[in-house]
Amino acid sequence: MKCLTRLGAATGFLALAALPASAGVRDETICGWIEMEGQYYVALKDAYDTYVLSNDSGSIDGIETVRIDNRGPGWNDPEAREARYCGCMGGTFNGAELIHIYDFRQKEVSACINDPKLPRH
Repeated sequence: MKCLTRLGAATGFLALAALPASAGVRDETICGWIEMEGQYYVALKDAYDTYVLSNDSGSIDGIETVRIDNRGPGWNDPEAREARYCGCMGGTFNGAELIHIYDFRQKEVSACINDPKLPRH
């Protein structure tokens, strides 16, 4: 799947409505929690939205750029059966739709924990 569009939560995607559709095509770097659940689900949750990068229906073009060192800084929640990491992703957006990932940098979990704009986990 080359791009994931806005779909309802019933299909496993969260709406990407942080920006108006008229915002046009642009490159942007977003930082936040990297959430990994199950075999395929990977998402980045920033202060405004959750961007699904991969799930059992497909993945965003450029997903191979997202490399997580799971031996490195991270936080596992055994009760929720998920892992969370912190990172920044460079992506190309068309309005609110993420259409390509071109860069990824994993950060120390403390960067997300100490960012007052990010949701608490």
